[in-house]
Amino acid sequence: MSYRNLTPEEDRKLRLQFIAELYQVATDESTLKGQRRALQAYCDALTPWLSVADDARRLRSHFELFAHVEVESETAEDAVFLVTLSPEAELYFQAWISRQRFDPYRDPPL
Repeated sequence: MSYRNLTPEEDRKLRLQFIAELYQVATDESTLKGQRRALQAYCDALTPWLSVADDARRLRSHFELFAHVEVESETAEDAVFLVTLSPEAELYFQAWISRQRFDPYRDPPL
């Protein structure tokens, strides 16, 4: 599985899985400080999977995960969000995909 060869449907599915893992890691903690620590540990665990070709040097020590979040539609039972990853989160998403090639059924890398 190469990030650059994904169909739009595969890309959306994988992004949803990645965001779900981020959410899972963060919501396992009860405080904002704990959530930040957990997300940092998650990103640290993905760091070996960052590619030099993906220009990992662009990573800042503190960054937002999402560049844009918008509610596209909402009903009483459901909501559809449009989410754009930040440039740094995009690099970690690509690292996550690299890790998925080797162990697709692995729990979040903590």
